[in-house]
Amino acid sequence: MRIATLLMVLSAAPLLAQEEVRVEDDQAFLRGHGQPVDPAQLGKFFRDRTLSPAQIATLRAKVDELRSPDFAERKSASVELVKAGQAAKPFLIQAVKSPHSDLEMIRRAEVCLLKIHEGADPLLAQAGARLLAHHQIPDAAELILDYLPFTYDQAAVETFQRVLNKIAVVKGEPHPAILSALKDPNERKRAMAGEAIVRAGGTKFKPQVEPLLSDDSVQVRWQVVAALVERHDRASVPLLVNLLSRVALDDSWQVEELLLRVASDSGPSTYIDSAKSALAAQDLWRDWWTKNEAKIDLSRLGEVPPMQDLTVISYVNYRMPDPQGMNGGIMEIGPDKKVRWEFKKLQHPIDHQVFGPNKLLITESNGKITERNFKGDITNTTNHFQTTGCQRFPDGKTFVSGRSEIKLLGRDNQVLFTRKGKMAYGIMGSGRSRDGYIAVIERDPVKAGGVARLAYSCTIIDHAGKEIKTFDVGMVNFSGGTLDVLPGGRLVLAQMREGRVVEYDKTGTIRWEAKITVPYSAQKLPNGHCLVVCGHTGANGQRLVELNREGVEVWSHLVEGQILRARKR
Repeated sequence: MRIATLLMVLSAAPLLAQEEVRVEDDQAFLRGHGQPVDPAQLGKFFRDRTLSPAQIATLRAKVDELRSPDFAERKSASVELVKAGQAAKPFLIQAVKSPHSDLEMIRRAEVCLLKIHEGADPLLAQAGARLLAHHQIPDAAELILDYLPFTYDQAAVETFQRVLNKIAVVKGEPHPAILSALKDPNERKRAMAGEAIVRAGGTKFKPQVEPLLSDDSVQVRWQVVAALVERHDRASVPLLVNLLSRVALDDSWQVEELLLRVASDSGPSTYIDSAKSALAAQDLWRDWWTKNEAKIDLSRLGEVPPMQDLTVISYVNYRMPDPQGMNGGIMEIGPDKKVRWEFKKLQHPIDHQVFGPNKLLITESNGKITERNFKGDITNTTNHFQTTGCQRFPDGKTFVSGRSEIKLLGRDNQVLFTRKGKMAYGIMGSGRSRDGYIAVIERDPVKAGGVARLAYSCTIIDHAGKEIKTFDVGMVNFSGGTLDVLPGGRLVLAQMREGRVVEYDKTGTIRWEAKITVPYSAQKLPNGHCLVVCGHTGANGQRLVELNREGVEVWSHLVEGQILRARKR
């Protein structure tokens, strides 16, 4: 069974300065779309889009009319469904996937879905939910929970979870509406309510959510178990291990990542892939927990920073020539695509990473790596030869990707691991995962002549420094930036010549792929989506696209100039 997202929200506390700044932005965004911002009227948006049984029946009927032999009726049904917005999505998706739908019905349903996607409802819902929490509206929980079944936008759902986490406990007790949702027939409500109560109140409220630990829905069990483990509940770790054989193969990495954080460096060197069954991996983790439970300190687990739906983009703009080549910049945009901060005068910033509050790591093409704040002020500088990317990890280690050599440095810059390329300047890209796997893509000297020179090989290196697999990959972008390497040695790669983004496991087997025109770089997001820089740099700039699990574009943004790297956080 599929699980929706990886630990969508990991803290009951309000997001600090980042979210406080957004109040005025959210109000302006709602006003700009004709929505009220007065606290007493904020709930109108949600009430207007929460459907009654009669309205649901009407939408189902309108979808059926898409196959009507009467053109006017088909056209009218399409208009009404688009007007219904996100609420019509589940019924339209069902029509597209149903084997009983004719071609006309499928075509019209797809057109409706595309037009609905272009609407502002998901962003309006997120802004409204944040303001409900900010103003402490008494019925905020009821409004959000009642609206949940009628939105299928993942970013909106993640925002709702953050809001529910903030308001789930009132005066030391679970919010009555959220407590009631634990028994709701809708599995999404149960899952989000259970997670919110644990995030807000910790293990104190475990008795209230305990029935959900044996819920029929894997999604419900996953969200509640993950929240309990992150709140240091030791008894929930075996339940987390049991989920390895319950989730779909494509989602197993989400469970594994949390287990790897629990284990730190002591966990079994295994993961679920095409070569290892979920049950076998589960048995190894069970054995590990039995032997190591007494030694594991969950209070040191820490929490992964929540995804805030913010996108950091490094770029170069050749329309602004600079005699010293300082025509690069870096900026962050919010879900509304507005710039939140930006600074310029960088020399081809080929890679970046936000590694803490107001902390940014930037790699420039001159080999300079700087640590800066969001104003661009430099706090530290190091220089490395032919550097193409850099990563900072929670344990203080730093991975440096270069054209001729890769290095792993300790907290005090001591070299912990190094590997030279097979040929000079032959490393096209590299990256390291949180659990220590390294992927290196380089030109194979055997294939350096003729047409074959466009083919590159990828080598996977485990946390002990052992090369475990080398396999061929297609033509990749080598302008810079570290590769997106996931736990277990999985690799997300943009293949320009093939016109696709692929996810390989550590054996070189493709686990996921999506077609897209001229992809340059890719990042796998916690919700299973993929952020892709794609297309040639045109007169108006270059596109940044988010694809869902099915490879369908769900978000895009045009950036003036050439995008060198983009990462969501």
